Amino acid sequence: MNTDYYGMEDDGTLIIYNIDRASQGTYLCLAENYIGKDSEYYNVVVKDILSIVPSKTLYVQEGKSINIKCDIPHGAIDHLRWFKDGKMWIERDEIYLYRATRSDDGVYTCRVSNFLKTRSIATKLVVGFKPIFRSEAEETIEFVQGSYSTLLNCEAFGEPKPESVTWTHDGVIKNITTMYYALGVDLGATGIYECEISNQFGSIRRSFNVTSRDCLLDIKKSFVGKHPIMFSTSSGWSVFPITDNYMIIPHKSHFYMRCPSGFVNPELFLNSKIMPYCERDDIVKIAGNFYKFGDLKCNKEAKPNFENTEEQCFGDNTEYVKLGFRPSSSNNYVVEVYRVCFDKVNDVPLFTMHQLSPHHTDIPSTSQWYSSSDTSTEDFEELYNCRRQLYDVSMALGRGLRSASCCFGKRHLVNPRDLLPGIPVTVSFEYKNIVPHWSTCNSKNWDDLDLRKLETWTSNVHRGKLSVDININNGRGRNQTIPRYLWKDKFAFSKTFLPAVANVVQDRASDSSIAIVQVNIPELTREEARKHVLCTDICDNIDWIAGPEWNDVDRGYTFCCSMKEFEKAFGYTRPITGMKRVLFDASLIPDSFLVLT
Repeated sequence: MNTDYYGMEDDGTLIIYNIDRASQGTYLCLAENYIGKDSEYYNVVVKDILSIVPSKTLYVQEGKSINIKCDIPHGAIDHLRWFKDGKMWIERDEIYLYRATRSDDGVYTCRVSNFLKTRSIATKLVVGFKPIFRSEAEETIEFVQGSYSTLLNCEAFGEPKPESVTWTHDGVIKNITTMYYALGVDLGATGIYECEISNQFGSIRRSFNVTSRDCLLDIKKSFVGKHPIMFSTSSGWSVFPITDNYMIIPHKSHFYMRCPSGFVNPELFLNSKIMPYCERDDIVKIAGNFYKFGDLKCNKEAKPNFENTEEQCFGDNTEYVKLGFRPSSSNNYVVEVYRVCFDKVNDVPLFTMHQLSPHHTDIPSTSQWYSSSDTSTEDFEELYNCRRQLYDVSMALGRGLRSASCCFGKRHLVNPRDLLPGIPVTVSFEYKNIVPHWSTCNSKNWDDLDLRKLETWTSNVHRGKLSVDININNGRGRNQTIPRYLWKDKFAFSKTFLPAVANVVQDRASDSSIAIVQVNIPELTREEARKHVLCTDICDNIDWIAGPEWNDVDRGYTFCCSMKEFEKAFGYTRPITGMKRVLFDASLIPDSFLVLT
């Protein structure tokens, strides 16, 4: 007697197949022969299936073959059965699936039993495939600044469901774990994007090239190291716009580049001057060949040049000195970055002057320092040796300093943030462009002014209630007098000169201005600092600069003057003319200035 539900072995044992609730009940076993007969009743109770948690999971790719072994030790007297998803399936030591299909997916339970006990172990089998993209996607995308955001599509399916999604932008992993990437509209959005979708059976990748017709140059990366001098004409600085730290060069526009030491690029080493054309992205075309802009390098870093003009800037023994770079080695003409009014007797800068355009870098920059004077860079650096300054400052003040860690540091007159990227920034690291500023402990107010894009001025000229003269020296005969005041200034297309340290903001359109001055004497109390205020302080009346910190000596005591009082207090009637109204609203100041520092 063998059916789909029951079977009987030769010894009379009844086997109940695929037990379910209907199998429950009383069974009668009747045995007889020529001698007689006997019977026995069996009460079968069907209990809930014992849930066995799979001890391991096996993965097999669809179409591949696999063995599933029973990990329960067993012998000849043991009865081994395999169940698939809880139903009796086969009786053998192991299972071999040839070219597995999705229907083979499930939980395989190996049960070993004898008359004493039953043991079971389950294995989960996943028959699947690696991810597949649901659709084709446009993999070259034209970037348009200010356009709507674009979705990069990497939607995929697989078995098991893809559980790992990784996005990179130019090799940098992004914090995105979805199958869609919302492409930003910022200038930094160009480049190569790649998605990788993974499951246990493998990974798939898709790349997107987000490209720009115009050249977009990251000024933090493209203008570093031994970068060539860049001109937009054969004798003028680049005037390409800068937005969000990117220089934008229109498609097919050309410019000039020069390496005084020659180019390191093999195809260009015979040239000291080249004319690249913008191709796209950060790629330029030179004589039919394509180069990444950042790969164009000089053999040596370009050094600043200076030109003595022999033009007096503020009385006898002063002279304008142009600082910049020569466009070619065949002449002495210097393409000017800024100019310094220099005191030739004391070998110190009085003020600087440069044209501030809306295309300046506005990012912090670093460079090595240069010296165009007879004094070496080592001698200049020694002036700013804190330990050496302690003696000089203490002697001038007639007392010891409260902190041994505070001293005069180097303060740029022309801030590198306000210059064009690349080589022009290098010129700001010339010693003719620095003055001592009590900046290691209380420069926060002046730093805030720098961030407001207001340029620094300096001078040793002073008058009124000043009673302290401080000089620092390098121990080698080099001395420098400390300017008692710093002030900042911005002029709207002004051509005035100011041999002092303050901040004069002028707006020609409204015929108004304001001077912002900082006391540059160390370790003053607030009461002592107030004695050096040479005008009526109106900082609190100016909305765009008002704040409680300006008279904080720990941040650098700072005050504001009307132009009328400033000129009277500091004696600058010739350098600064007109614009006597107070500049209450700075929002209308033009983007381009002639900045005197």
